[in-house]
Parts: sequence; C-alpha cells; structure tokens
Amino acid sequence: MCKSSEMSIHANERGPEVAINCSSLLAGIALSYWADFGFTRMSNQLSWRLPVSIQSIFALFSAAGIFFCPDSPRWYYAKGRTAEGDITLARLYNVYRVDNSAQPESASMELVRAEIMQNLQLEAEQENRLSWLSLVWDNTPLRVGRRIRISFIILSIQQMMGINIMVYYMPLIFSNVGLSSFLSSLISAVALTVQFTGSLVTIPTIERIGRRRIMLVAAAVQSCCMLVFVVLNGLPSKTEKTQWAAAAMMFPYMFMYGWGWVTCPWLYGPEIAPLKYRHIGAAVGLFGEWLFSFVTVIAGGIGLETSGWKIWIWPLIFNVLGFVFVYFMCPDPTGRTLEEIDALFDTDFRLPHTSDEKLSVHQIENTHQIENTHQIENTHQIENTA
Repeated sequence: MCKSSEMSIHANERGPEVAINCSSLLAGIALSYWADFGFTRMSNQLSWRLPVSIQSIFALFSAAGIFFCPDSPRWYYAKGRTAEGDITLARLYNVYRVDNSAQPESASMELVRAEIMQNLQLEAEQENRLSWLSLVWDNTPLRVGRRIRISFIILSIQQMMGINIMVYYMPLIFSNVGLSSFLSSLISAVALTVQFTGSLVTIPTIERIGRRRIMLVAAAVQSCCMLVFVVLNGLPSKTEKTQWAAAAMMFPYMFMYGWGWVTCPWLYGPEIAPLKYRHIGAAVGLFGEWLFSFVTVIAGGIGLETSGWKIWIWPLIFNVLGFVFVYFMCPDPTGRTLEEIDALFDTDFRLPHTSDEKLSVHQIENTHQIENTHQIENTHQIENTA
C-alpha cells in the first residue's frame, strides 16, 4: 500500500488506486470462501487439498510481478539516486524515452520533482529524528513520533473491531442460528461478497467524501450493528427470530467495514508518515495489524467457547474507540500531495510552490496542448491544400 500511494501521479488518484488494491484483496477472500463452498459436498481429501493448492497460483503471480516493479521516485531521491528517480518519474508521466531522444516537457512532472526535493531538504533541516521516546511523546515540529504512532494504532483498531472473528468463525455463527453446515458456508460466502461490494464503493467516494469522514461514518454504523448484535445474542430467552435478526446484523456491518475500514486505515498510515520514515510508518502499521489479527483469531475462538455471546462486547468497544480515535487524532489528508501532508502536523511547514503556481503550471500545459493541436490542424490543412 505504501508503494501504491507513492506511485500515484496526482493527489486525487492516490485514494482510488489504493482502494482498487484493497478491493482486489477482498475479492480474493470472497473467492476463497466460494471455493471452499464449492468443495463442501466432497468427502475425499481433494475437498481441502485443492482449495489450498489454488492459493499458490496467485502467490506465484504476485512473486513474479514484484520483479518488474521499480521503487518509487521519492525513495530514489531520498537515497541520492537522482537519475533513477528521474527515469521512474518520467515513466509515470509517460515522457520517458529509452533512446534518449527529445522528450516533451512536463511542467507537472517538474513541479512534483521540485516539491519532493524541497521536502527532503526541509525534513533534513528540521529536528525530526525518530526515537523510542518520541513514539510516546513527541514535541518535534513535524510530529514524526505521533504520525508513526497513529499508523500503528489505527491498523490495530481495525483488527480489534472483530472482523477476523467474524471471517474465521462465520460458519459457526450461522450454525448457531440452526442452519446446516451447507447453508452456513453459503451465507458466509455471501457475507464476504457483501464486504467486497462495500470496498468497491470506496473507489469513487474516498476522494469525494474524504478518508476521515468515511472512517467516522463507517465506525458509527458498525457500532450500532454490533450493539444490536450483542443485545440480541444476550437475551435470556432467545427465539429463532432474534437469532436470525442478530445474524442479519453481520451484513450491514460487513458492508460498512469493507467501505470504511479496509482501504482507509491501510492508506492512512503510510500517507501521513514523513518521506524519510514512510517505510517505518508502513511497517509499524502492518506490525500492529498482524499482531492483533493473531490475537483476535486465537482469543476469538477461545472466547466463543468459554464466554459465548459476551466475546462480542470486545469488538463493540473497539468500534466505538475507532470512532473516538479518528475524530480526535486523525486529520484528513484528502486532496493533498504527500509533500503537503507535513503541513497538517506542522503549521509552520511550507513548500515553495503555492496553489496559484500549480494552477499556472496547469494553464501552461493546457496552452501547450492547444498550441500543439493548432499546429497539427494547420499541418493537415497545408497537406490537404498541396
């Protein structure tokens, strides 16, 4: 996700591109559930060997594709490998020529390059050294420790919202309603497809609504769904209707989680981290995600056996905490370039290029495009006359 966010050309492309990446991830999870469902009627060893082996095909494609992915231009510039950074940036703007022939000018590319280099210089000049102490309390101008800490916390909360308990033990949850194992597997696959559908809605809305508002709305709706789920499961005299109503709450929960708490937390951590420490921000965030993914999966199974419905109080609390944390601790980086995000945490931070200068660059590019169009039209007219 860090690489996807860094390789976006324009700020308003960053969110949708990462959202497409996350939707592909959820599509794979939904596909795995449908594959498992397809083999539920088999009684031989192929019923589990074949679904497991199918996973290796996708892993091989991913491993092969990595070899063709260059590092981001920001990473090259940060490491002093300017020539490689220029080549990668030129390829992103589609102005690179392998034969070193005359390249068309791209004012936007030059502006991005200048912003990246200036951002590196400003970060180097300011006191922004990362230490273990700064992860707890950080008074440096760029708030590096706070930004790394947010990356860890927001992805940890994402997992503590109970999504993995639902995903791993969903067939068990539906079987408790009285469904057969066949129907439980079928409805579980449908629920994961609903989550995938929610992630598709993120693609056109993440830049229009904003990361912060999407996470707030999703956390609020998820909290309501989880509250109803807990109350209905905790009734002293449960009926078949109340159990069905409780199970039905999982569908809007899965949709809202797919919309608000899959893409946005994955994007948010690397996005707000300073360039110098972006790799650390992404790594710390993923550490928190997989740490608490492990905790929820292990503890969730034990909790369902020993505590029953009471285990769902835990996700309810963290859905509410997710809303509170985003509301008070997470500014919205929507619409800003990665270099401009520093200004969200340091009010004195300024880049040399203002929005007016950016506007003038786009005007210049549009003028060049119009002039080139007129030249082509004049050439065609002369040829036709001849």
